[in-house]
Amino acid sequence: MTRTSSHLVSPESRQPARRGEEAAPRTPGQKRSKLAITIPHLRTGGSERTAAELANYAAKNGVDVDVILMSNAEVFFDLDPRITVHKPGFPKKNRFVYYLKIIRYMRRTLKKLRSDALVVLGYNLIPALAAQGLATELIGTHRTSPQDRLVPLRGKTIFHTLFQSIYRITLRWAYLRYDKMIYQTEVARKILHPEYRANCRATVLPNFLREIKEYPVVKQKQIISVGRLSVEKGHRFLVEAFARIDTTDWRLVLLGDGF
Repeated sequence: MTRTSSHLVSPESRQPARRGEEAAPRTPGQKRSKLAITIPHLRTGGSERTAAELANYAAKNGVDVDVILMSNAEVFFDLDPRITVHKPGFPKKNRFVYYLKIIRYMRRTLKKLRSDALVVLGYNLIPALAAQGLATELIGTHRTSPQDRLVPLRGKTIFHTLFQSIYRITLRWAYLRYDKMIYQTEVARKILHPEYRANCRATVLPNFLREIKEYPVVKQKQIISVGRLSVEKGHRFLVEAFARIDTTDWRLVLLGDGF
């Protein structure tokens, strides 16, 4: 069971390792590394699975891990009991006000944790604002197409247009705050990394695979895509490619919700 809190838990009060699974050994006097991971939520999703796998791997290897969430949604993934999950603890009403409160909550959390590094998996702007002036190393990620630049509020009103302009300008500023960036492809690195400061290091890490169990099922001639139905996922390209296949006994199945 993962401990969840809207306040902080000291490293001394963390739960011990699970029976039969010891943390990686440390040399006498070696300082225990502290890692914070932030993501909007840990419901089902690709970035969410990555965050959970990273947190579990780090905890298993003797790192103190804190996961800072930006919502109070229920955690879907199983996490190592040594991991502490932090939730904001206040309701989401007005979205703009909520983002401001999230920045304050995250900054307070980071100041108390004093983590060595913060890995950001979503909403690169908010953690950059929250970590401004802190000693914590800021590590960002880009996990969608480099051609897509989504903003938190979208619409056609004057307010939305103004907000989008302010958001994009602030995002440019945030790009200068990161110490390291992780990209999923070399193409994304070439397109996006020039926007960051010169001494910001770049690493390309493709999506990793975990061991997948095989189940005795009858295979069918079908291609299944599992994921949120939104523009940045690129379902349009999959549908267009499938339409060009000269076959009548295969089918394409899209599983997910969205628009």
